Amino acid sequence: MMATVAGVIHALQLDGTGGASALPPEQITSSSHTESRWLHLDLNELQPEQLQNELGLSPTTVDMLCAEDTRPRCVQAQEGVLLNLRGININPGAEPDDMVSLRILCQSHRLISVRKRRIYSVLDVTTQLHAGNGPKHIDELLASLTKHLTHRMRDLIDQLEDQTDLAEDQLFEKGDLSVSERIYPLRTQLIHFRRYFAPQKDAILALISLKPDWLSEDSRFGLRERADATQRLIEQIDTLKERLSFIKAEVEGQLAAKSEKRIYLLTIFAGIFVPMGFFTGLLGINVGGIPLADNEWGFTLVCGLILVTAAIQVAIFYIKRWF
Repeated sequence: MMATVAGVIHALQLDGTGGASALPPEQITSSSHTESRWLHLDLNELQPEQLQNELGLSPTTVDMLCAEDTRPRCVQAQEGVLLNLRGININPGAEPDDMVSLRILCQSHRLISVRKRRIYSVLDVTTQLHAGNGPKHIDELLASLTKHLTHRMRDLIDQLEDQTDLAEDQLFEKGDLSVSERIYPLRTQLIHFRRYFAPQKDAILALISLKPDWLSEDSRFGLRERADATQRLIEQIDTLKERLSFIKAEVEGQLAAKSEKRIYLLTIFAGIFVPMGFFTGLLGINVGGIPLADNEWGFTLVCGLILVTAAIQVAIFYIKRWF
């Protein structure tokens, strides 16, 4: 019996018709089998040494499967093909751009997948197997996993595109400049997704180029479709980033225009009141000889002079179309 059964999320034997049955614990570590088997393990409950001792994996392969930080890639390991993929994190309370890692060791009759956090794309595949309409062989299982990972990525990118459409409508149709507060998180998510999608496409293409014996032509075609779909997602991300950059530039431009207009109006008002301040300051100096100081109409005349001056200024500004 495997000493780390607690680390086994599920151990399934594919029946070759689209269904699967659970493996007894004593058969999990058996290497003498010809049926297709899928072992899905939780790295949080599994010791790396037990992967080596119980499943017969080499230290190098174990290190690759248990690496703390992984990026999508595909390499030929001693026991088979090692494939690291990333999926959308839709766990409760998690951010989608904090993508979850799925490490896969694929052999002719066995697929070992390791994860640290729940991956709903894996649940999609197991649901299909339990319903009897899942993958029939190991290569189809691998292609199905990549398919569901890509589909969930596409669904999320489509949601981000809808949010971008809404931001554009609110800005250009309603003039709502508060959209700037919502586009920054969108751009951040897209940058994170772009970081992983590109190497994920390369990893899938690398798997195809390795041409392992157990990979059928149909599965190879399906994987190529996944690579093309990932490339389309990358192009969609780049387009959304450009659209969000345009929205950001438009918001900043409108805010700058409003600010300039306010400053311009303040300058106009200041230009009108400067001569008034000059007159009142000149007449308010405490020296002898101030005109109209003893005239009972002095204040009225000064006020009239100021108003006439202001009117002349306004007329000049209007003629020059300064406002």
